[in-house]
Amino acid sequence: MDAIACPFTIAVDTREQRPWTFQGLRADARQSHKPLNVQWEWVALAAGDYSIVGMETEVAIERKSLADLFGSVGSGHERFRREHERLAAYQFAAVVVEAGWSDVLFRPPGYSKVKPKVIFRTAMQWSVRYGVQWHLVGGRDANESRVLAEHAAYRLLSEYWKRKLENPTQ
Repeated sequence: MDAIACPFTIAVDTREQRPWTFQGLRADARQSHKPLNVQWEWVALAAGDYSIVGMETEVAIERKSLADLFGSVGSGHERFRREHERLAAYQFAAVVVEAGWSDVLFRPPGYSKVKPKVIFRTAMQWSVRYGVQWHLVGGRDANESRVLAEHAAYRLLSEYWKRKLENPTQ
């Protein structure tokens, strides 16, 4: 089965330690669910971990694992807040978490002193204050959550790309 070439290249921040590789993605029904060939390259991004090459100051996705989320809201609170301030200037920005709300609220990292309700309230407050969407994408285990979050990030970037093509002035 021939793969469909993704029409854009994903920018991955040079500081990203465990980057998503966007393998295993499939096109939609209009393209017979053929495999997608997604290209990505390392780029020094001013904000976020993922973007689209050529649109690095317009769109950004910040990736968080469950443990990283608790650390970012806890001891890294000020740095994470400043990241949201930078992301607020973008046309579209989101935090994509490799865990679901049930993981955050009922299965938080054992070592964290941050209460799960603090994560929940921070997400609600900052999504309104900064206009940055939060997408918590959980699966049956950490690996499935990582794959689902990677797919969600790709779809968000793809939707942004499509809207830019439809209306380039926005």
